[in-house]
Amino acid sequence: MSTFGIENGNGSIGLEIAFNQNYAHDQLLVSIGLGADWLTLEPLNGTLAAGDSLEVSAIGSVNGLSPTTYRADILVNSNDPVNPELRLPFVMPVSGGAIIAASTDSVAFDSVRIGESETQILTIQNNGSEMLVVSDVSMQPSVFSVDSTQFNIAPGSSRDMSITFSPTDVVEYVGEMLIASNDPLIDTMRIALSGIGEVPVGIEDNNLPTEFALGENYPNPFNPSTQIDYQVPEPAVIRLAVFNILGQRVRVLYDGDQQPGFHTVRWDGRNDYGDPVGTGVYIYRLETRDFVETRKMVLMK
Repeated sequence: MSTFGIENGNGSIGLEIAFNQNYAHDQLLVSIGLGADWLTLEPLNGTLAAGDSLEVSAIGSVNGLSPTTYRADILVNSNDPVNPELRLPFVMPVSGGAIIAASTDSVAFDSVRIGESETQILTIQNNGSEMLVVSDVSMQPSVFSVDSTQFNIAPGSSRDMSITFSPTDVVEYVGEMLIASNDPLIDTMRIALSGIGEVPVGIEDNNLPTEFALGENYPNPFNPSTQIDYQVPEPAVIRLAVFNILGQRVRVLYDGDQQPGFHTVRWDGRNDYGDPVGTGVYIYRLETRDFVETRKMVLMK
């Protein structure tokens, strides 16, 4: 018969695992941990008046977990004289494969003038244990566009997608973005899209720009985000990217076909992996086949 546990140096505080039991055997390995580190609760404490209730969110994260069923007990300790400890079972099945997640379930654009465009960033994340394969991204109606329709995301990683709204009529647009992937539970993710087309103010029929140009970002310095304006006089393939002071690429804000007009994109101070970047001077550059222009901006935290 054996007793197993762990205690401090003088034996005044301890945790008993087994007492006077047939517990030991050859190659026995005992692991003592903090519990279900994949499970988080919010809030962890509170005070309730008589007849009141409190909602507690129990969130299980599958990041880094192998496919199996995970179980834990949620212990609620209180001053209830009859039941001072309430034990609630938590069960979370984790299947193998990719798990797709998005930073938001809807992308809403402000009013945008006809002939201009606005771009917002949607982050797609893979919370599964296998490679996420996005096989197709479709947009309806065609005034909404995206910079990439096929890509892969490794487990635990994410990717930013640039969604652009280019209205052609003075009307409120409501649409949808469909993301097809190999997620076994969500084969097609749906993101709601909306935006309003607005009449250009004081602009004649020849309202298109006559040359490529990259505007000053605003605000500058900025924290946490800034707006960058640029203009395109003719249909062109463009790239708008941010670099650090060493010339290393930090973030691609737009890369693809662009229609003529005045365009706007926002940078949220994050890199291509979705991580916040540090305080400093950054370079943003607009490139086409025959045009390159760069400007500086300062991120201050």
